[in-house]
Amino acid sequence: MITVSHASVQDSWNDLYNSTEEHAQQLVEEFAREQPNLCAFLTEHEEMISALADRGFLLLYGVWAWRAFQMEGRDDATVSRIAINAAYERNQESAGMMGASNKALLDSAKEFTRSYRHFPIFGAIMNDIFEGQLDSEHMNDDISGMMLLLVKAVIDVLDV
Repeated sequence: MITVSHASVQDSWNDLYNSTEEHAQQLVEEFAREQPNLCAFLTEHEEMISALADRGFLLLYGVWAWRAFQMEGRDDATVSRIAINAAYERNQESAGMMGASNKALLDSAKEFTRSYRHFPIFGAIMNDIFEGQLDSEHMNDDISGMMLLLVKAVIDVLDV
């Protein structure tokens, strides 16, 4: 099991977002070759996003997480589609706290941020979803929750 450091989160962000378009495309292509199941999973869910301006971010978030794990020494073992689907289903079940009291939601969020080993990468992507690259005027279909569940599934399966 690998714990992604803050430095790897930042370095992988810089490697992907602060590079040339050609280098970023090379990283996406490398991700697709090394993790074809993750790439397909994210691409399939990208197609469900109705606002065209919001498409493409899921794949980039997947590459960002993959690159951060890679920088920490994760091997290039391909993640199975079964593992991806299982992680996504677990995240959907744990997100099923709709109707819970505000206190229960806050307690759950507090425990998650304290106990989730990959909160540095998850928190950085969550910050980008809510405050960064996604333009709030394009979020009419409320995709942020779906994106967080998908990104967490990607992070969870990369942790082998």
